[in-house]
Amino acid sequence: MIPTQPPRNVTPMGTLEALTHARSLGLSPSAFHALLVLLDDSPIRPTEVAKRTGTSTANVTNMIDRLEKGGWAERHDHFDRRSQYLMPTQKAFDAFHRCIEGKMPEPAHLGDGE
Repeated sequence: MIPTQPPRNVTPMGTLEALTHARSLGLSPSAFHALLVLLDDSPIRPTEVAKRTGTSTANVTNMIDRLEKGGWAERHDHFDRRSQYLMPTQKAFDAFHRCIEGKMPEPAHLGDGE
């Protein structure tokens, strides 16, 4: 099943709002930024996520591992066997829609994120 794409005409979040959303989902600000990149433009290669977030490829690999473990992203290789592509999961799309609708979940306990 292909997840529902988020609307592309959403007003950009401010820094404080993004940090609040990240914490409410139990994600670090950098992981939330990477997730927003995935939501905006997927499938996408990890190297492109690194470029768009200003993060090293090593850090992005670790971040994607955590996003995948948390059920936020999936790796796919069916587009090109030589390279993996990343896609957000339905959980990520649902959380995004809740965030833009102002229906954030209860904040995660400090330390539960990355």
